[in-house]
Amino acid sequence: QRGKRRCIVGMALRHRHHTDSGGAQRDPVQVVDHDDDHKGMSRDDDEEEGALGIHDSPEGVATSKSERAPGSEAPAAASTLTAYVGSMSDLVRNMDMQDVYRYWSQLRDWLSDVPRVAQTMGYALPPTLTGLIGWRGPSMTDEQLAVLKEWVGENTGKPYTHEEHWDMLLKLWDLSFPGHDDKPQEHDPLWKRLGFQGTDPATDFRAAGVLSVKCLLHFAEAYPDRYQAMMTRTHGKSAEESYPFACAGINVTFLLISYTNKSNDPDLEAVRASIARLLERRPDSFLDLFVVCMLSLDQEWVRQNGTYMRFPMIMQSIKDRSKASLKGHVTSVDVVGRDMGVDLYGSLND
Repeated sequence: QRGKRRCIVGMALRHRHHTDSGGAQRDPVQVVDHDDDHKGMSRDDDEEEGALGIHDSPEGVATSKSERAPGSEAPAAASTLTAYVGSMSDLVRNMDMQDVYRYWSQLRDWLSDVPRVAQTMGYALPPTLTGLIGWRGPSMTDEQLAVLKEWVGENTGKPYTHEEHWDMLLKLWDLSFPGHDDKPQEHDPLWKRLGFQGTDPATDFRAAGVLSVKCLLHFAEAYPDRYQAMMTRTHGKSAEESYPFACAGINVTFLLISYTNKSNDPDLEAVRASIARLLERRPDSFLDLFVVCMLSLDQEWVRQNGTYMRFPMIMQSIKDRSKASLKGHVTSVDVVGRDMGVDLYGSLND
């Protein structure tokens, strides 16, 4: 580009300076070359470049590389950097803290989303390319998949009936209200004290089947202190007035069952793989996952000063947090508990 510009300038100079003011022809005076860029240029050419802004320096200051003082670039660069840092410092000092929190939140969300984007891209790429970049997707062995399918077949899709499972439900009642002589019937308003929506628990159990009863029983038997702490939060009131305990357990069970279903969503497939790994290591991992989610839900309920009308929003929070934890390469329920703010197994050693 510089060469082309000089050519154009030279043509203009030949037309403009063909004669001097007296009409006599003037030969171009050659400039002593200081570097390769100035070879063959006339003084007029050099002056024209100055007019075009090529040499933008005060009179008397060296502009060519050979004339420039050694090390003069360093102070200029340092001065520019200092000015930039100063301007950034002023910007940060004058920034409202709400803006800082908002920018940090956006950056944090973006960084946390990078693995998911990379995983999604891995699913979209052909196998040959994913093999080259080393992406393998959720790690689930054939043995883990077999364990998951067997567990799903044995525990899901089985409806609750009073004829088959009444004893389990009564046991749950006794563990929930120890020392109480009142025993509810199959259709009884007393069931609302346990957090059911109606007078017949079988109606609420339709969503997740008998596995809901098993999960609640496991919670009450394995972690009685924490179970009673959650039950106490209801103050013996109905679900409409306070904590919908049984409904919360049914919703959590239904959520965890959905994680075992095959999906085209790479995040959900990663969650499914984690549950398969947990079940392979310990068959009752699903039950402990249920307890972790229930305890986390209870914490969120207290933090938000929850009401019956806010329950769907609190449940959505549990869904988001459990999914975020399980889509990683989880190898123990304790890891999920820490991610969700629950020290599950530590409580057993207290």
